[in-house]
Amino acid sequence: MTAVRDKIRQHPERSHPEAVSAILSTGYLAHVAYSEGDQPYVIPMAYHYDPGTPDMIYLHGSRSSHTLKLLAQGQRVSIEVTQIDGLVYSRSAMHHSMNYHAVIGFGQGTEIESIDHKAELFDQMIGRYHPGRLPGQDYTTASVAELKATRVIAVKLDSCSAKIRQGGATGPQDQNPLALGSRGVIPLQSREDQWRSPQWQRGPYEIQTQIPRSDLATLFDLLKTTYWNADLSPERLQRRVEHSVCFGVYKDKHLIGFARLVTDHDSFAYLADVVIAPAERGQGLGKWLIQSIHAHPLMPGLRRCLLFTRDGHDFYRDLGYQAHPNPAKLMVCYPNGDTSLDLTDNNGETR
Repeated sequence: MTAVRDKIRQHPERSHPEAVSAILSTGYLAHVAYSEGDQPYVIPMAYHYDPGTPDMIYLHGSRSSHTLKLLAQGQRVSIEVTQIDGLVYSRSAMHHSMNYHAVIGFGQGTEIESIDHKAELFDQMIGRYHPGRLPGQDYTTASVAELKATRVIAVKLDSCSAKIRQGGATGPQDQNPLALGSRGVIPLQSREDQWRSPQWQRGPYEIQTQIPRSDLATLFDLLKTTYWNADLSPERLQRRVEHSVCFGVYKDKHLIGFARLVTDHDSFAYLADVVIAPAERGQGLGKWLIQSIHAHPLMPGLRRCLLFTRDGHDFYRDLGYQAHPNPAKLMVCYPNGDTSLDLTDNNGETR
């Protein structure tokens, strides 16, 4: 089992050891660092990572690759994966920064010789980078000759650390609107719309963050069975989906569960419309869905996630939710004047 290093010296408050799997699951590019004699090397490489084997990262390339030859011989390496979320600018030169999710791991490689294992890993890797693409349908699988010409290295990680920086500028004058200059964050495009949880598959079930338009009718029927959505219309549902981070639970490609986050992607989120189809309840799918949402890369950077519930307190308490410690600070506005909503409109039950 990989040892998680949480002793980060610079900005230790940014240490997030619980996010290692989520970051590696959603990363695109690994930098593989090693030294040979007095010469250091850093090589950018695509990689495969499966949270089911959290201490393994898989690398591949030509059999003539000098790097892979060394790794096949047991060369120790450091592997770094970073996702850049935004560019932070400050009123102070020394407080310009970046928002990021990063993992650094250390380990040792061994070569995978089995043709069948290599073929399986390639299909899994394609599915990680391109969710939904199927071998034999969307692309031709690798031939035996191609697999023999490719070297695949399994790097066993013996330690890892994760570091996350989120939020705005933190310079001494950045909260002073009268000070010289400006401050803010330029968001960079992420792969959030294609993200899958580290726990994205469980038997015949999987969780996706893309809800195809063709599934909206099924989702509408599913939400209309809940007591808090009696007045839901297809138009309102489409607005909810378009303006939320959505999570769909699928069984054999059929939508059977749903939840969404309303969030500013920086400090706050509201969990809403959590539902599992009645026929699928009692299997722990609701708990799995919430755990997967908590593993989403945006969650570690948030200050708080809120929800309303009428009778699901025990369920959510087991998942880390609690009554607000200072309810006197909470206030609410009813733009349409209907104060009865707090008696009926809530996050909903999850079974």
